[in-house]
Amino acid sequence: MSSLFLFFTGLICAGIGVYCLVDPAGAAGRIAMHLDNINSLNQIRGSGGVTLAMGAFMVMGARDPRLARPALLIFALVVGGLELGRIASFIADGQPGVVIWTYMAFEIFGLLQAVYYLRSMGRDA
Repeated sequence: MSSLFLFFTGLICAGIGVYCLVDPAGAAGRIAMHLDNINSLNQIRGSGGVTLAMGAFMVMGARDPRLARPALLIFALVVGGLELGRIASFIADGQPGVVIWTYMAFEIFGLLQAVYYLRSMGRDA
């Protein structure tokens, strides 16, 4: 079951990464960010590259059982760090809009799934 999670979540992450690389202004526009200089474009494209790489590794983990646990762990760490940053922003900056809350719901759901599969693998080892 973890291979299905890795495969489909990996494809989603890879797609988001490609979108950020190809159209950073469009990707940022979905959350009302305005990219008005090279640094901001560079930051979104860089994030897209990381997200694409994580997605590719997750798909590899779906295909190769030896990579499944590391792929789940990387996903859990990256998304866990993302959620930590979002919580820090809530405290420091206030409440975001509905789009961010929606993203956060999907991210937490994925994080919980990854942790579940990691714990299941620990019991099977």
